[in-house]
Amino acid sequence: MSNLPVIFLTIHYDLKYTAFFALCSRFVFTPLSFISKSLSLIHLKKITNLINCKKNAIPYLIKITFVLIGLITIPALILFFFSELIFSYLFGESWLEAGQMMSILIFTFSLQFVVSTLSQVFAPTGNLNLSFLWKILSFITVFSFFYFFSGKLEIFYFIHYFAYLNIILYLLYYLFIFIAVKKPKININ
Repeated sequence: MSNLPVIFLTIHYDLKYTAFFALCSRFVFTPLSFISKSLSLIHLKKITNLINCKKNAIPYLIKITFVLIGLITIPALILFFFSELIFSYLFGESWLEAGQMMSILIFTFSLQFVVSTLSQVFAPTGNLNLSFLWKILSFITVFSFFYFFSGKLEIFYFIHYFAYLNIILYLLYYLFIFIAVKKPKININ
């Protein structure tokens, strides 16, 4: 699903916007995925232990959510306010619009970082069906959005709406994480 935006942007918009979107994604996701994977392993072990001990894991989930928000807040604010300056300095003036795109997408990327780090809870809680449901729903929603709206909106409006859609989808995913932790179906012992 991560290639879906690139495919539709390539078809309906100037190739430079595809490059800008790809750069924004890589610029943020490469370091964040490294951090997310490391933290999710620690988080997974703690959640599994809490579930095995039949303890309420919701307070831990809330606590780790705030820790993750704390980790991402400063970089997100820096990119929100200064991404145009950063991108034009690092990549040249011709990449200024990529910085504009980044300032639109950074909160979506930040939310994805938080929620994706927490999403390891589905297997130990026996709620893989919730994860599967969200992935199907997310794919259908994003595909439909791109199918019906790409090429019909000016690129920066399109990116704004895409960011809003992703925020809604990842908030739903976050809700599914809470449901999975609140109602585990299995106990791993």
